[in-house]
Amino acid sequence: MAVLAAALHAQTGCNDPLASPVLTVALPGPPFGVAVSGDGCWAFVSLMNASGGKGAGIAVLSRKGGRVDLVRTVPLPSPPTGIVLTHDGKLLIAAAIDNVVFLDVPCLISGCAKPVAGSFSDGGNMQSIYANVTPDDKLLFVSEESGSAITVIDLPRARSAGFAASSIIGGIPVGHAPIALTFSPDGHWLFSTSQAALKDWGWPAACKPENRPNVSDLVNPEGAVMAIDVARAKSDPAHAVAGHVPAGPAASTPRHLAMRPFRQRDIPRSMSASARALEPVHAQVRADHSPATDCLPQPQRARSNELRHALEDALAWHLRLEGLQQLPHSYAS
Repeated sequence: MAVLAAALHAQTGCNDPLASPVLTVALPGPPFGVAVSGDGCWAFVSLMNASGGKGAGIAVLSRKGGRVDLVRTVPLPSPPTGIVLTHDGKLLIAAAIDNVVFLDVPCLISGCAKPVAGSFSDGGNMQSIYANVTPDDKLLFVSEESGSAITVIDLPRARSAGFAASSIIGGIPVGHAPIALTFSPDGHWLFSTSQAALKDWGWPAACKPENRPNVSDLVNPEGAVMAIDVARAKSDPAHAVAGHVPAGPAASTPRHLAMRPFRQRDIPRSMSASARALEPVHAQVRADHSPATDCLPQPQRARSNELRHALEDALAWHLRLEGLQQLPHSYAS
């Protein structure tokens, strides 16, 4: 696993410069997700099974004295994928096949005997893949790749009830194979990717089947970007989706999505005060394969503008969302 110096820049206690801008740390299994402690001194890496079906767990890495070292590995019965730290720094949460696993961070760091604080199943054959937590640590979202849904969990209730499945509020219906869980800068919206549209959306077939280069027929609709109202997800998850739009031919099966602020634009004074307070965002949608000819080009549509305006309409925002980029991405890179 390559570790970027900037990503592990320490805030306190471990601020010695790294020996190199990029260090490579050998791990006992294939890495999937990384979460870094608030002080930058610790990194946690989810490990998939290595050849032979063993090795799944959480790797604990320490940054100290200009080095990044593997301290220990905590085995888990199911391979963890997406991981996230709560904002209070006390819990590491892992999506792991059909389970959500909660690990005690101080225990992971100290090496105590039982670092797993609890776990529960969020449904059979769900293929839990990503997890994310609201800035106030009140709601946990888990994307279910095989369930066409995002599970919503009352995190304070999970903590107080010994991490029982009764803390599940419900599920948000989305497209096929949802993965990304990315919050808007103000935390009011959750954006997710779905690798394919549902049949009842009525989207036309525009993409070739993935990983089948000899098939030329367009059989699949484009993937989608979903906009989810976080407040409504807490009370009515079944109706929390505010809108969905095609991700575009450059991200025919979108998986990753990042949003970052860019410079404030002039916003018409006719907008409401709450709308003017929202900061514009820059969205990046990424696929995991070469987009060369996977989807039918549609030059008649200005894709960046379409996604921008569709998100504006779906969220009832009249902000200028600019700078959309669709970037190819590969796990191998």
